[in-house]
Amino acid sequence: MPYFRKPLSDDDDFLSDLETLKPDAPAASAPSAEPSIFDRLTDVFQSGAGFFAESQKLSASDFTSKFAGVCKPTNEHALLVVQLLQKQINRVSQAKGFTKIAVDGDLGPGTLAAFRKVQQSAPSSIPGNAATCMSLAVPDLHDIAMAVKAHADALGVSATVAQPKPAVPPTFFNPKTQALQTPSSAAGLVDAFKTMPMPMKIAFGGIFAGIGYFAFFDKKRRRR
Repeated sequence: MPYFRKPLSDDDDFLSDLETLKPDAPAASAPSAEPSIFDRLTDVFQSGAGFFAESQKLSASDFTSKFAGVCKPTNEHALLVVQLLQKQINRVSQAKGFTKIAVDGDLGPGTLAAFRKVQQSAPSSIPGNAATCMSLAVPDLHDIAMAVKAHADALGVSATVAQPKPAVPPTFFNPKTQALQTPSSAAGLVDAFKTMPMPMKIAFGGIFAGIGYFAFFDKKRRRR
């Protein structure tokens, strides 16, 4: 969603200036809530990792076929990658007038059908064999999601669009407990960070270190 910046605060306060970054008001007809800070950060981690695609390869062990017709993620990383694909499919669907899908993290018939529509609508080739969920997922699902993202970007679609609400909260199948598990927001973000290659970890570490640096010295200046 586009951002605008209000004028700087009168006291030249760095933290106050950060608060002037405000999102545009959502349209009155939007059926979904404004994305949370966690959602925005997760999108950054998911999309940014595309520059280091070698770290994003998935294997058959990242999914289970215990659920008929659905490739269910077995860890939070695979869940995030499927959700990334679903979000990008919905961006293209909004531009093309296709039916959107729930971002539930399950790679099932609905997601496969929506992907085929998007794939066929693209002027340039979007990779991926959607014959089965496993053939689409392994090993290049992240690369495929990034190709769909590039198509959505070319169409000029907003980075965030309204999404149908999942029937149940997103889950992954934990092989150790043999049970479905709902990821926590913090754990999901940490998992996304752990899967990044070292150059990307250093880059994001530098960003957060910079924020901490300015926050520390701003607080120190204000105490004088």
